[in-house]
Amino acid sequence: MRRVAIFTTAYLPFIGGAEIAVDEITKRFRDFHFDIYTARLNRKLPVLEEFDHVTVYRLGFGFYFDKWWLALMGQRKALEQHHKIPYDFIWGIMASFGGLAARNFKKLNPNIPFLLSLQEGDNLTRVELKGKVTLGAFTDIFFQADHIQPISSYLSDWAKKIGTLGKIEVIPNGVDLKTFKLRSSIPHNKVPIIITASRLVPKNGLLYLIRAISLINSPAKLVIIGSGYEEATLKKEVSHLRLENRIKFVNRLNHNDLAKKLAAADIFVRPSLSEGLGNAFLEAMAVGVPVIGTPVGGIPDFLRHDKTGWLVRPADSQSIAKMIDYILSPKNKPEVKKIIQTARHLVEKKYDWDTIALQFRSLFSRILDSAN
Repeated sequence: MRRVAIFTTAYLPFIGGAEIAVDEITKRFRDFHFDIYTARLNRKLPVLEEFDHVTVYRLGFGFYFDKWWLALMGQRKALEQHHKIPYDFIWGIMASFGGLAARNFKKLNPNIPFLLSLQEGDNLTRVELKGKVTLGAFTDIFFQADHIQPISSYLSDWAKKIGTLGKIEVIPNGVDLKTFKLRSSIPHNKVPIIITASRLVPKNGLLYLIRAISLINSPAKLVIIGSGYEEATLKKEVSHLRLENRIKFVNRLNHNDLAKKLAAADIFVRPSLSEGLGNAFLEAMAVGVPVIGTPVGGIPDFLRHDKTGWLVRPADSQSIAKMIDYILSPKNKPEVKKIIQTARHLVEKKYDWDTIALQFRSLFSRILDSAN
C-alpha cells in the first residue's frame, strides 16, 4: 500500500474548502494510507485518531499558536513514522503553516516527491505579507514543491508569479452531488429568500450584501449562514439599517442541512472581495439556485455572466441590489431557469468529486512515476 504524508494547517472537524477537499480525496483512495499532520487548535480534540486507511496526528496544545507548532515540529513527527515505513510522497495543503511543515520535511528528504495544493482564498497580497514573517521560508515552499495543484486559474497564475519550478496542474475542488441534489422544483415563497453561506469575515463582502437588502425593491429576506469574527460588525449594520425583521443569522450548518436551506432559497449571493475558487457557489449551483458573485479570484472559472450565473461589481451594494431585483422579476423567469440548468450541467461535468478524484488518481500516478 502506498503511503502519503499530508501536512495541513487544519483538518476535520474544522470545515473549509481545503479540509473538505482532503477528506473527499482520501476517502476515495482506499488503496493508499494517509498520515495527516495538522494543528490541534482545540484542547478537546484527540492528539491521535486512527481510521481505516487514515491516521490523524494533531500537534500542539489546543490553541491558535498550534499552527506555528505544526510548522516547526510537523516534520519531526512525520520523520518518526517515515523511519518506520517510508512515505512515497508528501502532500502540503496551502502555502501556509502546513505547507511550511511539508517544505521542512522535503528539505530533510529531497528524494521524496512533494505535492503542494493551493487553496488560498484570502487576498494574495496579504498572504504574501504574512509570508515575509517566515524570512523566505514561505517562498521556498514553492521552490521545494515538485508538483503544484492550484484549485483555480487564478492560483495557478499566482504560483507562476512566485516563480515555482514545479509542474503545475489545475484541479478544482468539487461538490458532493449526492448531498447537493438538484431540487425537484423552484420554491414558491410568498416573500423571496436570499441566502449566503460563508465565514463571517471581510473578504466575503457581506457588509455590502446587507446594505443591498435596504436598496432592493422586493421585500425579500436574507439568511446569512456561517460564523466568524465579523459577526458583531454585521449585526450592528443590520441594526443601524433597521433590517432586523428581514435578515437572519444562522450558525454554521452541516452539509445536509445546508443543502436543505439552499433548496428553499430563491437566490444565492456572495459578493466576495477575494476568493480562491468558492465551493459555496458550486453547491448552490448544484442545487439549482441562481447565483450572484463577483469577478474576483477563481470565481470566473465557473461563474460566467448571463450563462451560469450573474456577476456584480465588488464592494458595490447598488450593483448587488440591481441584480437581485433583476433575478426576482417575473419577466426574467425563463432566462433564470435556463441559466440554472446550464449551471447545474457545468457542476455535473466538471465539479463532481468523483470526476475530480480521477484527475487526482492520474496526478498521483505521475508523482509516483517521477520518483522511480
